[in-house]
Amino acid sequence: MIVNYASGINFLDLLENKYFQIISGLRIAAVKDYSFVFHRRLDGPERLEHKRQKFDREKVYAIHHFRSPGPLRAEFEKIKALASGKKISLHFASESAATLAIETRGGQRNKMPFVTHKIFLFEGDSGEQLEEFLAGKKYQAFARPLGFSYMGLLKRVM
Repeated sequence: MIVNYASGINFLDLLENKYFQIISGLRIAAVKDYSFVFHRRLDGPERLEHKRQKFDREKVYAIHHFRSPGPLRAEFEKIKALASGKKISLHFASESAATLAIETRGGQRNKMPFVTHKIFLFEGDSGEQLEEFLAGKKYQAFARPLGFSYMGLLKRVM
């Protein structure tokens, strides 16, 4: 799930909400591994207007979570151009911007592990189109050397 907040204040207000705290506890308890990450967008302004991001329910999305050394800016432009050449849009791109720690009752801080260090979210007309793009030689030249990499197709339902 990718959630966009217009500002840090909006996010802090959410964290203070008792209903959100209860639901978050249940969500964390319901999964084996829970990860929470703050990301910095690479594909647009860091602060977005207060308008809903548009998604086309007829489109299919491919997500690629990965780790790579150093900043992603140079690779981002190459991947964006490669995708547009295949009539696929790079709908969202980001990299982790902050680390989180969990404080134990004894006062010790444990760094929360990140699963989604960097994310590309591609939008296409079909799953086949996206699979062909991700499996292609040029994209694999980028993806193959990554230390950790997960790719999957998503069909938006909401």
